[in-house]
Amino acid sequence: MDLNHSDDTGTQLSKMLNATNEVCRLTQELIAVGDILNKSEIGVLEAVGKEEKRKAKIIRQQAKGKYKEIQVRIKAQKEIINSLKVSIRAEGSSL
Repeated sequence: MDLNHSDDTGTQLSKMLNATNEVCRLTQELIAVGDILNKSEIGVLEAVGKEEKRKAKIIRQQAKGKYKEIQVRIKAQKEIINSLKVSIRAEGSSL
C-alpha cells in the first residue's frame, strides 16, 4: 500500500482500516505458523538418528523464518497505521 500526502481523510481512513484488517489476517497466520513452529521444535527433540535430526532442523528453521517474516509484515502494517493516524490528526487539526 502506498501512502500519499494528497489523499483526503476518507481515503486515509480506508487505508488505515485495510491495514488493520491485514494485521488481523497476519495475526491469524502467525498463530497457525506458531503452531507449526512448536511442532517442529518437538520434532527436533523427538528425532532419532543423524539424518532424521537434520531434516527436523531444516523444517524447524523454515518455520522460524516464516514466523519472523510474518512478524515483520505485521510491524510494517502497524507502521502504516501509525503514519496514517498522524496524517489524519494533522489534517483534522488544520480544518
